[in-house]
Amino acid sequence: MTLTLPWPMWANAQPRPYPYGTWGFLAMLIIGIVYLTIMWIAGLLFLRTYRTFPQRVEYKYFGIAILTVAFFDSIHVLGDILFYLTNDSRVLIQLGADVAFYLYPTATSLSVTGVFIAFSLIYAYSVHKLGEIKPIDYIFYTLSIVGIALGLNPYNWWHMIRPEGAFDTKPITGIFLLIVGIMSVHKFYVSLKAKLGPELEKLPAGAKRIKLVTIALVLLLLLVFLMMPHGILAALATQVEWAKIAMIIVTYAKLLSLATSAILLYSGLVWPNWAQRIFGP
Repeated sequence: MTLTLPWPMWANAQPRPYPYGTWGFLAMLIIGIVYLTIMWIAGLLFLRTYRTFPQRVEYKYFGIAILTVAFFDSIHVLGDILFYLTNDSRVLIQLGADVAFYLYPTATSLSVTGVFIAFSLIYAYSVHKLGEIKPIDYIFYTLSIVGIALGLNPYNWWHMIRPEGAFDTKPITGIFLLIVGIMSVHKFYVSLKAKLGPELEKLPAGAKRIKLVTIALVLLLLLVFLMMPHGILAALATQVEWAKIAMIIVTYAKLLSLATSAILLYSGLVWPNWAQRIFGP
């Protein structure tokens, strides 16, 4: 009897074939590489800057948040490459004669978890910046922990056709991601208006820096709302032709919004020389 990892119950699910074709795969691969390159560089730059200015804790929080997403999404992109090569959405890897590992569903679970962790770090920084913990903050942390558990749980059936009659938690996971994302962005906006913004305003090009951070927040919010159609289209892409093109477009928009948000956050908060040249002195 073969043991299926990480969840034995996944052995009862069926794989999906790769739905996007070679050109769709190449399009996804190109945007994935560009996206990951930006995320890794932005996260590492934040942490490098934090070592120079340890009093600016936002650099630490955002650096860890961005690198968390970059790390798990790197595994996800690897899973997508192997999905195309194997034409099996599980990306089944045999670990000996009696153990099977489903790489791509596992990678997707970790990727979703990474987003929950990133939003939690953004929220935690905002609470730290505001200097007080309110009852709503405890509610957020509870929702975030539940969201992480939902993202990892096997009943999402990521990239698989679930057994007939089996429960599917993807809609619930998506709702939690939407709520946690909106609460995180809103909390950071409050901290920006109350504390961070006035600090930036005293610095050179303060108004421009605040504007860049605000646009980054809008793009983060866009990312939150794009996750819902992304999940729906991922399920439809194997059944409906138009959904394949729509899925690629939404994926492009989702990754570009997150990567651009990371660039603008770093530009506005750190204001490096290249940002000064691009956005003005």
